[in-house]
Amino acid sequence: MNTPDWLDILLSPDYAAIQVYNAIFIFLTLIGALAATIFSVIYFLFFPWTKNMSGRSVLGLVSSVAAILWIIVLARSLGDYPGRYLLTTIVYITVPAALIGLLVLLLSRWVRTPGPPEVRRQAVADDFEHTIPPRQIRRGRR
Repeated sequence: MNTPDWLDILLSPDYAAIQVYNAIFIFLTLIGALAATIFSVIYFLFFPWTKNMSGRSVLGLVSSVAAILWIIVLARSLGDYPGRYLLTTIVYITVPAALIGLLVLLLSRWVRTPGPPEVRRQAVADDFEHTIPPRQIRRGRR
């Protein structure tokens, strides 16, 4: 059975096609990294992200995505740059740690909330949206 030429290029690209793909992938990853970084900076500077769990979670998740995308952009465009393995190690340790922290927080709130699943879902959602009192924000507690 004959496959179309475009499918052959996608499934078994030659060297020239691989170079084009790499350039496209780096460009698209760069666009994503820039968008996530710009969002994080604007959200950090101009929005009250410390006021509730939702704001802190959004900033943490989008910043994590930005960090991973920048690691990919740097590795694909620069290859072995100085400090690559240290930077990659730091990002690959801190991002899962942050995500595990969010997961633990979510599950602990779920377990501590009594009632049927519908009530628990709403209570956890309300808790994430609840404004944190200023005295707790300054101390870094929730």
